[in-house]
Amino acid sequence: MHPKTVCRELVVLLQDPTPSVRAAAAYALGKMKSHRARRWLIQTLADPEADVRRAAAWALGMLSGPHGAQPLQAVALEDRDETVRLEALRALRRLDWPSVESLLETVLQSDDPVRRARAIEQLGERGDF
Repeated sequence: MHPKTVCRELVVLLQDPTPSVRAAAAYALGKMKSHRARRWLIQTLADPEADVRRAAAWALGMLSGPHGAQPLQAVALEDRDETVRLEALRALRRLDWPSVESLLETVLQSDDPVRRARAIEQLGERGDF
């Protein structure tokens, strides 16, 4: 099957009623590094299921370029699920987004000790102290 066809089929699956299918489609699009799917992956960051949002964040982090950075920043700061926020931070780091340090500094100011710990871990993983 042609990659464009596969991409179209996977984008359709991002709307499947089963959350595990939506998440699998997002992961597959990230593995394919399908830039054509970027806008649908950004929309998927608003999925009601945390596993699907986490998969979309991961997939966006696999695509080069800054186009998904702003939505990932919002997810990293505001998503209701800690694992989704963490994956958005990791995705921004993979994108080598220039403002990731200031975002992590913002998270370090959080009242939530878990969020602060995750930001510290991400800063440590950068390895550029």
